[in-house]
Amino acid sequence: PTAATVNILSLKDQPFVAQVTSPAYLRSMLLYVACFFTTNFTVASISAELSENGHFSPQMQHNLTMQFTFIMSMGSLGAICAGSFIDHFGIVAATVATLVLGMSELLLMIVAGDNQAMMLLSFLLYSTFRQFLHPIFYAAVSDRLGYKYFGVLAGIGSTLAGLVQLSLAALAMYVERTNQWTQIHWVFCAMFAILLSFPLLDHWDDKKSLEEQQQNSSDDHVFDLDTTKIASLKFDTATIDNGYDEEEQASSTTSYSSDYGSIDTVIVLAV
Repeated sequence: PTAATVNILSLKDQPFVAQVTSPAYLRSMLLYVACFFTTNFTVASISAELSENGHFSPQMQHNLTMQFTFIMSMGSLGAICAGSFIDHFGIVAATVATLVLGMSELLLMIVAGDNQAMMLLSFLLYSTFRQFLHPIFYAAVSDRLGYKYFGVLAGIGSTLAGLVQLSLAALAMYVERTNQWTQIHWVFCAMFAILLSFPLLDHWDDKKSLEEQQQNSSDDHVFDLDTTKIASLKFDTATIDNGYDEEEQASSTTSYSSDYGSIDTVIVLAV
């Protein structure tokens, strides 16, 4: 097999440093950290956003905030749907679906205005998006890197996601002070659009790995056929050599017998 094939096939068995610096892990971790940051930003700022936008009355703002909390809590059931989606369609498709959910939720918040139904729909999409994040990250790490260092790799991703939250309060206060809620949503949408390239790269790597495995399997098959032919050729050569030895031995025996018969004849005549 080629060196590239060995590297791809043996990633699960490579040392910790090779795994933690691999493109597959870095993509999964960065996507998880970035998306986790946006979900927590929404939790920290939803009340202030509803208040500053002024599309709803204070009582309606309070009701929407309570409904947001309820939908987010009930959204934990969406983790089961996320797991089932991964099982049926794979990690790449699930990652794309997650990013599309995140972008849809943000776009709805941008265009909702004073439409309560659209705002509630954005809450539902947000909750589903949030619940997809964790299963996808852990499934991606285990699928591409195995379980040799799974606990440490998952822990590093969760730790970095937590550390990034330290900048959350500063960003939320800045957006609240400047009233740039629409702008920050567009920034997050652009970030999700860029992150869409990650599952596409994962799909490309999976396709390339599969093609190399098939090529490697084909090469092994050809090698097995060549080995069989060589063994058959050796067998035929041995058979020819054995036949030649038998014929030579038979010829010598005949010659000896002929000479022995001549000696007997000479003896008889002498008598």
